[in-house]
Amino acid sequence: MNKTRVIILGAGYRGRAFAEYAKAFPDKIEIVAVADKINSETIPASLYFDEWRDAIIAKVPADLVIVALPDSYHYEATIASLKAGYHVLCEKPLGRSRLECDDIKAEAARTGKLVMVGYELRFSRYFAQIKTIIESGAIGEVVTIAHQESVGYKKAAHSFVRGALSRAKDSTPLLLSKCSHDLDLFLWWMGGKKVVGGYSFGSLQFFKRENAPETSAEMCCECPLEGECVWSSKNIYLGSDELDYLFSDSSESAKRSIATSEPYGRCVFKCGNDVADRQTVIYEFEGGALATLVISAFTNENRRRTIITGTEGEIFADGQEVKVNRFDGKSVMIESAVDTNESRHDGGDFNLISETLRLISEGSAEEYASILTESLRSHYLAFETEKRRN
Repeated sequence: MNKTRVIILGAGYRGRAFAEYAKAFPDKIEIVAVADKINSETIPASLYFDEWRDAIIAKVPADLVIVALPDSYHYEATIASLKAGYHVLCEKPLGRSRLECDDIKAEAARTGKLVMVGYELRFSRYFAQIKTIIESGAIGEVVTIAHQESVGYKKAAHSFVRGALSRAKDSTPLLLSKCSHDLDLFLWWMGGKKVVGGYSFGSLQFFKRENAPETSAEMCCECPLEGECVWSSKNIYLGSDELDYLFSDSSESAKRSIATSEPYGRCVFKCGNDVADRQTVIYEFEGGALATLVISAFTNENRRRTIITGTEGEIFADGQEVKVNRFDGKSVMIESAVDTNESRHDGGDFNLISETLRLISEGSAEEYASILTESLRSHYLAFETEKRRN
């Protein structure tokens, strides 16, 4: 079988994560080009470009473009890639408005190409296990879903306060940039049932200038409180290896540079960020089932936890293990939720790429259209939810 030729736009964390697939399965894909102004050569490839547009204009012979650019470029890069005749795997979110999503859907239909959204969680054995249990009827009809996205205080400070996802106009609201994954899971777990009502509450509560200690400085490295502040860049980047995976160079010297310079060395209360730091959303589905999503920056771990109650039992999923309790005491056989591959998102990264390659090889335009329509349901739900946020 011929290798699938891939262009990667963006060599940040997500681009590098996808590129790991080529190392694990060199017989399946070949990375022919990478576009990134700073980190392109961190991914082995035949060609390198500073600008993503140049890679598309060059018409590099390839089958698939992986869009791993900042959120604000997803729409433009996906449209350009489709027009150039490529299939596309784009990190979520696909677009920042309903109009952008509709444009992509129309262009994909015109070209007959696949547009796969980076919903890696659907392809994780852990979350698929929950889907299988629901469909088996082991807990009866779903009554409630209580799902928490624990962002983790270090990841929250990095991405949503100091980093690229901190301002909605430059990226998207928190619900879309971080939790379109979770909305997709809700819709997937509930099958074809539609959302018939919803409420949302959330705002920026804590990471604001007025909450800064009186003697705090603009930069952590100049702050007299740095030694006692859990949010200090020194604590987050030098005191832990938790976020090392986000950087191409995680050496001590590189992390020290990150911790003492903009944007990541700034005081968390003085970053000009505006996305919510906590949010709660509740949905009602056809038939009456209720689903609640809690998003919080104020957690120690970066993990999702889920409790699903049904008319005959309940599911407990703590981010690592899935358990089922039936009211009648009968046992339920559950396969291991641990995937055989070690890619991020509990194995979902590699499984997503494998499915994308299968679809390119075997799929039809009709199947492509159906997959994209399904993926966009969560985007549209997020847009509508944000309109109602209090």
